[in-house]
Amino acid sequence: MQKVVIFTKKAVLLQSIQDAVGHGYTHFTSGSTPIPRLEQAIAVFNLNYRAFADKNERTRRNRLGLGNIRAFMFHRQGDDNVSWWLVAMPKEAGKHPIHSAEKMQDALDRDHRLVIFGLQLIRLPKKGTSKTKLTWQMTKDQYQAIAQEIRDAVRSRSFFRMEQALVKARSIPLGFNGARVQFGYLMALYRLEVKRASVKGAPEPPAKLSYTRRISHDGISVKQLLSMADFD
Repeated sequence: MQKVVIFTKKAVLLQSIQDAVGHGYTHFTSGSTPIPRLEQAIAVFNLNYRAFADKNERTRRNRLGLGNIRAFMFHRQGDDNVSWWLVAMPKEAGKHPIHSAEKMQDALDRDHRLVIFGLQLIRLPKKGTSKTKLTWQMTKDQYQAIAQEIRDAVRSRSFFRMEQALVKARSIPLGFNGARVQFGYLMALYRLEVKRASVKGAPEPPAKLSYTRRISHDGISVKQLLSMADFD
C-alpha cells in the first residue's frame, strides 16, 4: 500500500487528477468524509478497491487483466470534511468491482464532465497540431459569474470592488492552459468595461502572467491532519 497523501493545494489536486485521467483512469466518482471517519474510509477504499495499491501492484493487476483505480483526497483549511475522488480505468481495461459497486461517470463525456472548484476537465486542441490535450477550464456558469462580477464592480465605480473582482479572477488556478485563456478574456472584458465607464485611475490587471511550472505532488499525511483537527 502506498502512502496516503491529503492534498491541501487546489492546483496540486487538479494536476494530479489530470495526470491520472491522461494515463487512462477516465471514470470517476466522488464524495466527502468527516475527518474523524477518514481512517475508516481509507481502509474501506483499500480493502474493497485496492485504491492505494502501489505501482508494482497495479502493474501485476494489469498483467492479470484486472482494472485499477486511484484515490485522491483534499482538505480545505477549516473544513470538517475531506473531499475525495476515486478515478478508475474503464471496464474494458480490466475487471474491477468499483464499476458495479459505484455509479461511475466518464470524465471525458461532455455530459458528465469532472468538475472541481468550478473548473471542468476538458480536451482542447493542441496548438499547431491535430492532437488534443487535457486541461482545466472554468465551467460556463463559473466564467459568467466572474464576468458579471467584473461588470458590476466597474459600473459601481468602486475601486475596492474592482480590486476584489480582480483578486477573485486571479485566484483561478492559472497553471492550466484552459483557465489561462479564460483569464485573458476576463481581463480584456475588465479593460473594456473600464474604458466604457471612463473610470480614471482604475486598478490595473496583471500586465503579464508567468507560466506556472509543474508542482510536486505533496500534501500532508492522515496523521498530520488528525493532529491538526479540532473536533470539540
